[in-house]
Amino acid sequence: MASMTDAKTIIDKASLLLADVSQSFWLVSELLGWLNDGQRDIATTIPQANVKNSALQLVAGVKQSLPSDGILLMDIPHNLGSAGTTVGTVINHVPKEIMLKRIPGWTTTMASATVKHYIYSTLDPLVFYVYPPQPTLAKYVECVYSALPTLIANANVGTKITIPDYFQTELLDYVLYRAFSKDFDNSTQLARGQEHYQLFINALTAKATADSAINTTKAPTQPQQAA
Repeated sequence: MASMTDAKTIIDKASLLLADVSQSFWLVSELLGWLNDGQRDIATTIPQANVKNSALQLVAGVKQSLPSDGILLMDIPHNLGSAGTTVGTVINHVPKEIMLKRIPGWTTTMASATVKHYIYSTLDPLVFYVYPPQPTLAKYVECVYSALPTLIANANVGTKITIPDYFQTELLDYVLYRAFSKDFDNSTQLARGQEHYQLFINALTAKATADSAINTTKAPTQPQQAA
């Protein structure tokens, strides 16, 4: 769901709390830059904060890459055919160790455009593998992944933040942390900045813990040989 929160709303709140409503010491361009930094830090800390579901065209072979804005792969649920619009057969995640045990030569088997399984490890988060290998004219799959947030272009009325609305408070704390830290030779300001940074971190930790608690663990899928 698209955000309903204007970037300007958060920036103006920050300016009020900074006692700089004229935005003459902390410039709008600075505050906007920190707002974008905050979005990125949230998305890299909590993968669910900015999830995309898109049609991804595969390349020949087994080795595949996330889209250019990808951070972490969440799922490859379905085949999507040659146009990327038709939901096809289900694709299952299989750990590499099970693939090696059940289908030792899975990387060199006969190519097929219909994917049965995908193999993924967060040790190499921008890459995943598919079975069977893809032919030269590879098709599309549905790709669910955590993405870097789109940059907020400006602080004009109507320009929205690009992560969910429920991160407004965390974004405000992040902007205030960076703003107070600008006055680095003022110990009082630095301390206030650290207070807001700690609020930011505590909130993200709580959200990450809650997300982890509701995630269910699926039993590994047993790989099936390609027909």
